[in-house]
Amino acid sequence: MSAAESLDDAILDDLADVDPIPLDVYMLEDEPEFSDEVLRDEAEVDTKLYIVHRLEEKRDARAALFDADIAKAEKVVADLRERKAQALKPFDSSIEFYGHQIEGWTRANISEDAKRKTIDLPWGSVKLRKQQESVKTYGRPSDHVPAELTRPTWATVTDIQKHAKCGPEYDLDKLPDGYKLREGFTPHKVMVGDQVVPGAVWEKPEQDRFEFKAGA
Repeated sequence: MSAAESLDDAILDDLADVDPIPLDVYMLEDEPEFSDEVLRDEAEVDTKLYIVHRLEEKRDARAALFDADIAKAEKVVADLRERKAQALKPFDSSIEFYGHQIEGWTRANISEDAKRKTIDLPWGSVKLRKQQESVKTYGRPSDHVPAELTRPTWATVTDIQKHAKCGPEYDLDKLPDGYKLREGFTPHKVMVGDQVVPGAVWEKPEQDRFEFKAGA
């Protein structure tokens, strides 16, 4: 039997070793019945404290048995995940390589303004999908509008897009705090007249998004 058809013998051995003790072995022998018993003096309270202390010790010892089994099982799972990642890596790299070639052909044969955005082929399809511009803000959008430019209707990002315009591209070292660059998008300033709306970024897509699906 090949390696591709089964797990390693070592992995199987590890799995076989993960054999939890039956649950009844862990159980408390004599669970007390709850009652409204009232303790009479310090001596009885101290006795109960001693009982609780011993119960906690036994509980922790039995929890450690479970933890040992759990740790062993987690090690086996972690090893399997690593083996899976290594086994799939060549496939993922090859798919990425061919996908890059397919993308180059698609962009060369579907223009950005073409009505036909999808090409269906016997073994799959390729497409360019239009990406939308968007405005990103931090906090309530109306808080980012200069006081002299505030409008009562400016309550959402969509409303800001209606009243503002896309300005020049941001210098990467001057982006608003908290903003993270998105692959495939260019960050621009949000302008109202000749003033910049602080804390807001107008994201413009650099090109249509490429997608493909393989399979008949």
